[in-house]
Amino acid sequence: MTDAVARQVEGVEPGVRPGVTLDRLGLGSGRLAAAHAVMGEVEAVTLARARWSLDIVAATRLATEKDDTFRLDTSQGERFVVKVSHPDEDDDEVAFETELMRHVHESGYGVPVPELLPSDGGRLLEPVRDGSARRRLARVMTFAPGTPLDATGTSAPERERVGEMLAQLRHATADFRHPADDRVCAWDVRHLPALRPLLDEVPDAAQRQALTTGLDRYMDVVVPHLPSLRGHVLHNDFSTSNLLVDHDAAEFVTGVIDFGDAVHTAIAVDVATALLNQLPRDAARRVVPDLFAGARDVLRGYLRSADLTETERALLPHLVMGRVVARALITLHRASLIPGNTTYILRNTAPGWGQLAWFLDRTPDEISSTFLWPSRRSTQRPTAHPRTRMSTRETKATHQTKTRGKMNNAFDPNAAEGLSRSSRQLVERREKLLGPAYRLFYQQPLHIVRGEGCRLWDDEGNEYLDAYNNVVSVGHAHPHVVEAVHQQMQTLCTHTRYLQEGVLDYAEHLLATLTGPVADGHAMFTCTGSEANDLALRIAKYRTGNQGVIITSEAYHGNSDQVAGISPAMGENAVLGTWVRRVPTPDSYRIPHEGMGEWFAGHVREQIRELERHGVGVAALVVDSLFSSDGLYAQPTDLLGPAVKAVQEAGGLFIADEVQCGFARSGERMWGYQRHDVHPDIVTMGKPMGNGYPVAGLAVTHDAVAEFGHDMRYFNTFGGNSVAIAAAQATFDVIRDENLLDNSHRVGETLRAGLTDLSKRHPAVGDVRGAGLYAGVELVTDRDTKTPDQALSTAVVNGLRERRVLISATGTHGNVLKIRPPLVFDTNDADRLLSVLDEVLTDSAGR
Repeated sequence: MTDAVARQVEGVEPGVRPGVTLDRLGLGSGRLAAAHAVMGEVEAVTLARARWSLDIVAATRLATEKDDTFRLDTSQGERFVVKVSHPDEDDDEVAFETELMRHVHESGYGVPVPELLPSDGGRLLEPVRDGSARRRLARVMTFAPGTPLDATGTSAPERERVGEMLAQLRHATADFRHPADDRVCAWDVRHLPALRPLLDEVPDAAQRQALTTGLDRYMDVVVPHLPSLRGHVLHNDFSTSNLLVDHDAAEFVTGVIDFGDAVHTAIAVDVATALLNQLPRDAARRVVPDLFAGARDVLRGYLRSADLTETERALLPHLVMGRVVARALITLHRASLIPGNTTYILRNTAPGWGQLAWFLDRTPDEISSTFLWPSRRSTQRPTAHPRTRMSTRETKATHQTKTRGKMNNAFDPNAAEGLSRSSRQLVERREKLLGPAYRLFYQQPLHIVRGEGCRLWDDEGNEYLDAYNNVVSVGHAHPHVVEAVHQQMQTLCTHTRYLQEGVLDYAEHLLATLTGPVADGHAMFTCTGSEANDLALRIAKYRTGNQGVIITSEAYHGNSDQVAGISPAMGENAVLGTWVRRVPTPDSYRIPHEGMGEWFAGHVREQIRELERHGVGVAALVVDSLFSSDGLYAQPTDLLGPAVKAVQEAGGLFIADEVQCGFARSGERMWGYQRHDVHPDIVTMGKPMGNGYPVAGLAVTHDAVAEFGHDMRYFNTFGGNSVAIAAAQATFDVIRDENLLDNSHRVGETLRAGLTDLSKRHPAVGDVRGAGLYAGVELVTDRDTKTPDQALSTAVVNGLRERRVLISATGTHGNVLKIRPPLVFDTNDADRLLSVLDEVLTDSAGR
């Protein structure tokens, strides 16, 4: 041990948290270095038999850094693992790891962690004495099947599956709490500055200089941002040696093991650790143009289910470099403390020298832009690592190689050659005149020229059943709405700064359908649902003085700058606001209904704490109560209550986004939130409000809007204009007079019953769910594993289109059939849809 390590360093190294010393990090001269009796195979067998009553016939030692770990084989062919902690390990920290494993196993996120077995005494941790009479803790768990990821190759799709699993693990640990979750860990790269004294132990001068340069760069680029990074308890060691995989299994990742480095740390740190283990190990022996080629696949998969801010993405490669530096310093130091285990401890150190050289050969600017491909247009750059502007030629090249922005059921413009001449010409004109941001539906786009009720006709006169368009809620070209708009347009079209009775009558009718305090509030009008949600956020932030917004993981709330920032459903290239926090989708197909309300509220509370820790507080929870873009989850209806209570108690507002689930869509109540018996502060509405005419709005409690209305003014030139209100009133009249709420309920039940019947004949149908005339059919490759089948979903949607029935797809994986027809959809329409869907599913199964 060198003097630099042994002495108490005077002062504090910049970036070192107070109290974080080498001793506390487990790197002092005594920790883990003291001699202890190593447990042998015979003792492991005896222990498992005596404390767990397992009929063990053989034990095989497994390589670990400090614990004694054995695979156990029983006479019945079962396999388990027994881990006996190092005698210097803290009992509370071992308990923390154990409880975290159990928490993840029971979380419902499908992360394949080993299951812990209670001992005969009912304990997960059994105190034992080793040959030196030192106290240790033993635990037994199931043996995870599969091949260690570091012992096999991977394809790009498989690496994406690794990223998806990391995201699920992040969600699973988000609400975990334990008395020892504030422990510090040497492998938490946030503490890299505290490792500087270990530089003196590096014998090779060139290597020592490289580590010093890397550490200095980390201090300059990363440390200033550490206090602002989001975090919670995370695995922190999602390495290839801790993942077990099966190339032939439906779920590629079959096991996630070793929670020994789990700690409350930054989300970006956890991701960086996973990316580190995708770096090529031969970077010192060959030219590596892109060190992160494999890591990009992992990140791409991760971003399908979890978010990262732009700052987090910019810091990721620097955090990876920091981990390379930390790995060298820690492993060289520990190898000197435990000389009998140097081969295992130093197994990953040698590849790090070439990796570190790659980083040091590039400027911080270059490195910061590594993972900013989804958000290059932003001008908000972390000051410590600004990015350079790309040339026009570079921008075009990037767009040509980058994955196109996500949209379920989207037409691929590269397939235009396969279209008819007239369709191809229209597609080409669209590209030229409307630009690249617009999207078309279906592999064979439709040229629709006319509509009536639930029917559409293309340019060749072919009729289609429309089981998708909720905008025309009372049916295409409803005569009452058409006449009302026509009459008002030829009479007067002006805005709300003149006295008019129509807008007041409509507001009165609208508010009367609401429940809770918002029914005694006010109506405000906009042109679109995006504008309504944008206005709702402005009111919420003004009312609360906070900025933070909580949404679900695949939410969609609009396309203005502010609400696009709370719409992760727009795809991995969409930039979420830094003030946005996501909570997991309440996936009723995979998570038990019982206790789901408290489970969901727990995630909301966690994000409230995160927002408060970062000084922005919670302004609003925004929820579409049918979770339409998340995959359509209508049950259970006691889900939202605890979460809404948590937000409102924290000073935030609850915004019920009724753009998709309102206006009788659920068939049970006029508004989706009413099914959950909650009281929103703001209710936003849009799409179906004017049966195709652009009118939208919100209802808001007086308390929520009073200060905003006093201090600000609100005016929208077209929002609430006399023609818009005529369309809205006429649509409202039709919903009421034609009893479309009852129709939605009655026909919706018939439709879901038919879909459930189809599921009995088609094993690819994993789940049927929904409410009223909003149904979701989840397609899977295997009902036991519930693996999403996006390819089949795409085939079914397009197969229906070829048979002239129109639906689409939704959900994180795009594998949920989205059935959302106009409210005038009748039982004959439902029968036609069911019959054609049966044909398409049968044909798809035969391919």
